[in-house]
Amino acid sequence: MKKQDKKNRAPSPADRLDRLAGSSPPKKRQPVVPAGAQKRKSAKPRPAPVFDDTPGRDRAREKSMSLEREKRKREAAQRRQQKRKKKLVFRFALLFVFVLVVGLTMCITVFFNIEKLQFKGSITAYTAEEVVAASGVEVGENLFRLNTDKIAETLYRRFPLLDDIQVKRVLPSTLQISAKDAAATMAVQTESGYILLSASGRIIQIAAPQAPDGVHVVAGVKVAGVEVGAKLSFDNDEKYQLLQKLQQSIKKYQLEDVRLIDLSDTANITIQVGEFYKVKLGSDYQLDYKVQMVKEVLAQKNLALQRTILDASIPGKVTAKADTTPVEEAPAPEQPAEDSGDGGDSGDQQPAADAGEQLSTGGEPAADGSADTAAQTPAEQPGGE
Repeated sequence: MKKQDKKNRAPSPADRLDRLAGSSPPKKRQPVVPAGAQKRKSAKPRPAPVFDDTPGRDRAREKSMSLEREKRKREAAQRRQQKRKKKLVFRFALLFVFVLVVGLTMCITVFFNIEKLQFKGSITAYTAEEVVAASGVEVGENLFRLNTDKIAETLYRRFPLLDDIQVKRVLPSTLQISAKDAAATMAVQTESGYILLSASGRIIQIAAPQAPDGVHVVAGVKVAGVEVGAKLSFDNDEKYQLLQKLQQSIKKYQLEDVRLIDLSDTANITIQVGEFYKVKLGSDYQLDYKVQMVKEVLAQKNLALQRTILDASIPGKVTAKADTTPVEEAPAPEQPAEDSGDGGDSGDQQPAADAGEQLSTGGEPAADGSADTAAQTPAEQPGGE
């Protein structure tokens, strides 16, 4: 009330005089503003919250939620389908195993019983009836219960003069046995004689006095487990593997008339081809290629019919020189009567020239085989270079 009275009262005479005198009017008092109110006035007004009540936004949100639900439903359905497939596969597997077991049981017990024993082949050492009876198989037995390999091994040991014995099942009810006469193709030299072997490597005869004609003799090995009808085995497995490898190469390149295979030193293998040619093969390094080169040299070159050493120990190179090793009987053929006389000296020199001839990889002579070359001693001849 007092403040309002002061504002409404009329100016006093003193105030009027001061104004007339030119004095500045009194300053107007600024209203006192609280600090908190000033800050609120200077700060920017906050935007009012906007509430989205648009129906379209609600429909989009509901659609996304429905899509998510559908996706989850599809994933759950796929998982259920995979589980059903796994169960179905497992059931089919069990059914297949059951059917297989039942089928095998029926085959072993009811079906495929032997009604006929048949022998196929032509043999002279034994009769077909003897071979069939020795198999131990009887009519009425089941084909699939038989061990055909065991039956064949029994027949090999019972009939050593048979080779290539095979026992086969001929469905539905026949057992077929086939064989042929065994022929000696290899002989192993031992202290008590020769062990004769068939083409399948089985022993036909033990302690034979001599090796038959047309077979090659294997020397420098020791046989282990000698038994007629059994397969050959050595006390040194390395030599056995080497012999098989060499025989395969000889058969591959049809190197004929191989009479001796000496495996005394596996680093210096030696074979005798025919009556005159002693072949040095060295180690088993590139053995197949060495045998091929020897075959080409023997087929293309007219070597002298005298004892000759063919050195094929170096792959790709074959050299020939005369074999001066003394023997009890001279292997060279007799000379015709008309060759003697004035030309006798030249006839004695010509074989030596041929024996000193060197053979390259292509089969061409490396030396001309002149009389000077033939006069050299074996140590001076260039056959080993």
